Amino acid sequence: MLNAFRQFCQVDVIDEFSSGRSIVRRSLKVGLQALPKLLTSKYDLVYVGFYGQLLMLPFGYFSRRPILLNPFLSTFDTLVFDRKLYSKNSLVARLAYGLDKTSCDLASHLILDTQTHVNYFVRSFQIPDQKFSVVYVGCDEHLFFPRPIPPHSGIVVHFHGSFLPLHGVDLIIRAAEQLKDKPQIRFQLQGQGVNVKRIRCMVAEARLSNIDFIPEVPLMNLPNYIAQADICLAGLFGSSKKATRVIAGKTYRNLAMGKATIVSDNPANREILTHGNDAWFCEMNNPNALANSIQQLAEDQALRTKLGQSAHNTFMKRASLKAQTPHIKQIVEKMIS
Repeated sequence: MLNAFRQFCQVDVIDEFSSGRSIVRRSLKVGLQALPKLLTSKYDLVYVGFYGQLLMLPFGYFSRRPILLNPFLSTFDTLVFDRKLYSKNSLVARLAYGLDKTSCDLASHLILDTQTHVNYFVRSFQIPDQKFSVVYVGCDEHLFFPRPIPPHSGIVVHFHGSFLPLHGVDLIIRAAEQLKDKPQIRFQLQGQGVNVKRIRCMVAEARLSNIDFIPEVPLMNLPNYIAQADICLAGLFGSSKKATRVIAGKTYRNLAMGKATIVSDNPANREILTHGNDAWFCEMNNPNALANSIQQLAEDQALRTKLGQSAHNTFMKRASLKAQTPHIKQIVEKMIS
């Protein structure tokens, strides 16, 4: 979004990337820096990105200019249905629901990553459909672009992520177990997250030797690992409803690098991708289907090549900075006119 804004306007950025701090503390820090500027400076538009719901409480009341909010996700849905931390009738759930709805009501306009996700917000929080626009997540094209596959033996199947439940990494492990007698197929799981320990235990209990765990690396180094892959797993393979509404960030990275990518067969992915053309669709929550998909692509180099070339073309046409900047500019111009 920032790269798009910078194509057609001046941007003043206040951000906080300290991952060791809680969302509340990070929001407080940004809010304390931003509020004086909102009250004294002459901006035409205020953009609030992830995680912006807490920031919208003061911004929505004190900003003198239109606010474009990208909620990115529903706090209520994440805590209650995705991560299952609270029951839907709990006090925390009710507060989370109120935070989502209030922040959306206070925003002048909102963007989300898919039309399927927009439909969820409209239905769940009673927000008018015309208040939303869809902007695909995309990725940093200076980092993620097609590169030659380094020489290696066998087939490398790559996944990177934070091992969240909706990613369905447990399904990848179960698929790998079905392919353990195919020594030419090796899995490369990269990243860190709350479920890594549990996933490692699954691999140890199944005595799988076809899976390599790679620690999380800085974003600028990630393309080197994706480049090594013959097949990329983008998910989201889990069974949560949230997994049906969003396109994973890793999907765009894989597409931008021209990789044969397996994605879950869901409404969100179907918005920009076509099975057998620029991605390989796999039934959600089905390790058997995932194992079969991996084996089919592993045995068909021509199909992998076709998928990879078409994937990059689709990314450039639908999700690249060049493709999306005119759309973002139109949203901004309409808001400030």
